[in-house]
Amino acid sequence: MMTWTNFSYLLFLLYLIYYGVNLCCDLLLKAQGKREVKTHQVFLLEDDIAPVSVFLSEQTALTDATAGVSSLPLNPVSTGGVSFAELLALASQDAIALTSQISY
Repeated sequence: MMTWTNFSYLLFLLYLIYYGVNLCCDLLLKAQGKREVKTHQVFLLEDDIAPVSVFLSEQTALTDATAGVSSLPLNPVSTGGVSFAELLALASQDAIALTSQISY
């Protein structure tokens, strides 16, 4: 009959054998790997690119805006609700009521 101490001794012995075999395999592979010459890839980055100014002058910005290239409108179109200023005013007056729970 096997007790828990006999089981733990057997498990420890199997542990030692397993890692002993792994250690021997690693040492044998490492000894064989020394014969091979490994090359390393080296990437060289050269700083020969001239810096570029990213700031636009006023004339360029005006030209782009008149050409229809503007990415954001200056006055966004309302979606039919209240504006942000009106929303803050309604919140300060406690005029906003929760009508439904938010479903996640």
